Amino acid sequence: MEVIVYTRPNCESSRRIKEILEDRGVTFQEHVCADGKLDGRDLRTLDIEVKDIPLTVIDGVAIAGLQQAQIEQAIGWIGF
Repeated sequence: MEVIVYTRPNCESSRRIKEILEDRGVTFQEHVCADGKLDGRDLRTLDIEVKDIPLTVIDGVAIAGLQQAQIEQAIGWIGF
């Protein structure tokens, strides 16, 4: 499973998403968005908008914001 989390510094929702994934033992890549840049690259050149962050992408499926139930379902955690 490939999980990528696009976060903002000092963002409670970003922190919570990372905590959910870590608590469930999911390995993920984190990309930080700050000052209109994502890992130092201008967001305008990417297909991501600042308003979409935090954004969790699980096996190509994007989940915008803190949507715990959707994230847990996508990682196969709900029901266990």
